[in-house]
Amino acid sequence: MPRWVTISLASFVTVLLVGVVAVIGLNMYGEHRAAVEAARDGYQSSFDDYESEQDRLSKRLADAQDTLDTTEAEDVEEASLVEDLSSEHTAAQEVLDTYASRGDFDAVGSSVDELDAEVEAMDGAASEMKAAAEILDSADQEVHDSFWAKKQIEADERAAEQEKKAKESASSISYEELFRAGSSLQGEFFTFEGEIVQDVGAGVYRVNVTKEPGYTMNFWEDTVLLTISPASDTKLLEDDIITFVAKSEGTETYESIMGATIEIPALSAEGADVSLSSDG
Repeated sequence: MPRWVTISLASFVTVLLVGVVAVIGLNMYGEHRAAVEAARDGYQSSFDDYESEQDRLSKRLADAQDTLDTTEAEDVEEASLVEDLSSEHTAAQEVLDTYASRGDFDAVGSSVDELDAEVEAMDGAASEMKAAAEILDSADQEVHDSFWAKKQIEADERAAEQEKKAKESASSISYEELFRAGSSLQGEFFTFEGEIVQDVGAGVYRVNVTKEPGYTMNFWEDTVLLTISPASDTKLLEDDIITFVAKSEGTETYESIMGATIEIPALSAEGADVSLSSDG
């Protein structure tokens, strides 16, 4: 084989090898760049989540501190909840202090392995802060719930005391006055005596409350609709004469068997405020 042919073949092989190496190098570089970009994207996503959880925990800490600043143990129904919130606040603050300094990482100058390691660390930090925020939020909510529970208990006690006084000072009222008043007397207490003319069911009775004395017995007229709840300890029967303290509920309208529309006063009473009367 001529020498020039040998030289040409050698040159061709050399050029071919250089080209192959260049292509492989470019592919490897491209893959490396893609891996770096993917790692950086992953880092940015994790960093965004990390910052979000950091901000969330900071806000929960501020909210809990505000609760602690404005709530004393005696303000809540369960006093230990305030102490529990204080403990959870301290623990959450420690978590925030531990994981609050990851923003100085150099993502641009870091390798894929370094980026992956930082992502793992940030994901762990975000998870810890999320858990701390949820625990703190739950403790804060329990204090708020207990605060309003005590307020409700106090309000119920005041209402019960006011109702007790209203019942004690209740006076009688005629059927005509009650009927004409309609809803204007709703919520006010009055004393009554009457005859049960019908047990409607479910604690509801039709009671005649105007007594007309007769020669040998009393006659009762003017019907009201009385709801008794909770029920009386004494079983109430039709024709029983009862005395009771009841609250006006305005009037109620119903349709009679004959199709007529009838409006009568409506009353409500507790069973403890209803008793059998010896006066029939």
